[in-house]
Amino acid sequence: MRMRAIDLCCGLGGISLAAKELRILPLLGVDTCCNALKTYKANFPHARTIQADVREPGFGHRLKDHPEERKLGKSDLYIVSGPPCQGFSDAGSRLVDDPRNTIIVAVASLIALIRPKAAIIENVAAIRKPRYQAVVAELREILQGAGYHVCEIELNAADFGVPQVRRRRMFFITPNAVTEEQYRRHLARYKTEPLVIEKVFRGLPKAVVRPPSYEDTLENGGVYNHFAMLHSEKVKRKIAKIEPGKGPLSYRKLKPDGYAPTLISGHRAPPVHYREPRAITVREAARIQGFPDDFRICGSSGSQLQQVANAVPPNLAKAALRTLLHFAGPRS
Repeated sequence: MRMRAIDLCCGLGGISLAAKELRILPLLGVDTCCNALKTYKANFPHARTIQADVREPGFGHRLKDHPEERKLGKSDLYIVSGPPCQGFSDAGSRLVDDPRNTIIVAVASLIALIRPKAAIIENVAAIRKPRYQAVVAELREILQGAGYHVCEIELNAADFGVPQVRRRRMFFITPNAVTEEQYRRHLARYKTEPLVIEKVFRGLPKAVVRPPSYEDTLENGGVYNHFAMLHSEKVKRKIAKIEPGKGPLSYRKLKPDGYAPTLISGHRAPPVHYREPRAITVREAARIQGFPDDFRICGSSGSQLQQVANAVPPNLAKAALRTLLHFAGPRS
């Protein structure tokens, strides 16, 4: 029986891409962002999508009444999720009562309702802080009440081949008890040194300035999503003076022989190129996250960058999913 996955708060589909590469069929993607769902559908054409907030009253039953209902709740089903993390992130609001903080609890409730074979939830490392422990305790209570064991582990994407310092909290959800030490021993199998930024960007054509009539179907030198922002001469001069590895958060210059800082979404600009006086392109950001060049990103340029910055790096997700399958399902 083929393994299948439902991706809640799917974004552009970083965890679904990892699942697909492990022969887990992405069955359904759920998100509130129409551009993210457009991207998801472009890359997983056989999956269905639902634009909805997982906190909506009755959404769980709406999900079970979906045309794919016959495929839900079976022993080959997995749920994956990377709920919005801005409420927990040190770069976000950091408010205990941020309404976005309830999304992860809603995801736990859906897992308890649908009862997949196993599940995994990803979020920022900051969710471990004492001020958020009530949220984590509620998540655990819901899942343990449904008969699942929950183990949370902090991981750094850079340990799994991602050229970016990105610390994340992974919640492994299985029907059987597995210790943190068991998870860590298995995760260690997939640790690998990432390429440095200069090698990550190697082979890309020169980024041309995004045209005023830009559409997400345009390509540059055979590569999609590879257009530069239009900077003023003043901004270019400012960027040119920044030393690699330095600069303010809005213009942090990448080091060619190093890794990138955590890509973040919001009003801040992306990092700047180590050699050219410009912000990195969406495709360069996607390469930093670990997405292949044939993974298309849809929507406006601003939305594209936000989708990439919010994504779960596929290599990190793949290591986590391989470990989940090892303990809860078919061996990888």
